[in-house]
Amino acid sequence: MDKPALPPHNTKFSISTKEVLKSPSNPFKRNAHLQSSDELEALVIEINYLDNAPFSWVRVTIFFGNKYTKPRCNPIDKKYGDLGLSIEINGQDIRNKDLNELKTLFKIAGLKSLIHAGKKYNRPIERLEKELQILEKTYPN
Repeated sequence: MDKPALPPHNTKFSISTKEVLKSPSNPFKRNAHLQSSDELEALVIEINYLDNAPFSWVRVTIFFGNKYTKPRCNPIDKKYGDLGLSIEINGQDIRNKDLNELKTLFKIAGLKSLIHAGKKYNRPIERLEKELQILEKTYPN
């Protein structure tokens, strides 16, 4: 297997957010997305998720829409080596959430995406599944 292309940065995992529909504003949204991204990146590195993978980093886009969807995999970017994943969450659910609740929501979306890709690309997902179980039990809906 050929090694994947390397990006012009050292990031191994990132989360970005996009609005499909206008979602309520939340003053914690940006910090929650950045902190959850950093925490999941540390986990990706710790479990060696990228070792011998056909991609060099993972990018998850969380779309704020009107429903929850299963994660989707995009083709691996040949120029930058990233695996793009996307998932939609109900944007109305970010209303009135505190920082920790939003981080949990974003981490659940990120973990579901990593597990989905991990099954497709034979990555280590046991720890991700355990983390997801814990978060889903504590997530305050």
